Amino acid sequence: LKQFEGLSRVKEVRQCGMIAVIELEGFEPSERVGLKIHRFCMSQGVLIRPLGSVIYVMTPYVITKEELNHIFGTIEKAIFSIDV
Repeated sequence: LKQFEGLSRVKEVRQCGMIAVIELEGFEPSERVGLKIHRFCMSQGVLIRPLGSVIYVMTPYVITKEELNHIFGTIEKAIFSIDV
């Protein structure tokens, strides 16, 4: 999750066990940024849970490093490539 720390659109990154949270900033609620990121991620086969501008990722206990890289790489692409 360190790849998200210090990015311009990321306010805070938190983790508790297998649950990770990426909180975004600089978006109005009317932009529905979480929904747009969710749609992008789903198109790439990544399931996330957006709540407003907060993105929750709940990975399974049995997951490979490559799968984690795919999940968080997709989220990073979504944050910076969606048209909001």
